[in-house]
Amino acid sequence: MAENSQRLHPLCRRRRTQRARSAVRRSASGMVNMARTAKDSVPLDPDYIRAFGRAMFIFARLEWQAVWCCEKISPGIIQPLSERTAGHVAQTLLSLVDRTPPAVRVQFHEAANRFNELVVVRNKLAHGRPCTVPEGEQRLSFVGGTWTGDSIDQAADDFAECGAELNKLFYGALGGAD
Repeated sequence: MAENSQRLHPLCRRRRTQRARSAVRRSASGMVNMARTAKDSVPLDPDYIRAFGRAMFIFARLEWQAVWCCEKISPGIIQPLSERTAGHVAQTLLSLVDRTPPAVRVQFHEAANRFNELVVVRNKLAHGRPCTVPEGEQRLSFVGGTWTGDSIDQAADDFAECGAELNKLFYGALGGAD
């Protein structure tokens, strides 16, 4: 690691050092405080944000599992699907159910329907409106409610369960990756 820093151009080393120094400030008492940035001015609960990020990541995995199932059923479809919305991916997966092996068609239909339902949940979460709840905390709201940490965690569990089902079908009935 130190060896790599020695290879840096002197100007790059100087800029890196200047950035590091500018991120540290000393208080009147001499204590070192990390500099705050604009994002630090938004009062957020770290556990809430962690739950939100985890749910979004798990949904991304679920969405790409659906894309890969579509690709396995209809080779070549991945390119146009990779540039589409999750809703479009869900509709495509539903439209391809009839081309799956008959022995698992019902399972595919259930998983595709569940994915379609979860797209609505994800959209409600991803496009939530920031608000301050009566307790003073920052949350995301939607028509008819507010996302709590527990409701976000439940959504993440639902995303993971559906992803696991699609993964099982992908590697089982569809024969997995080539």
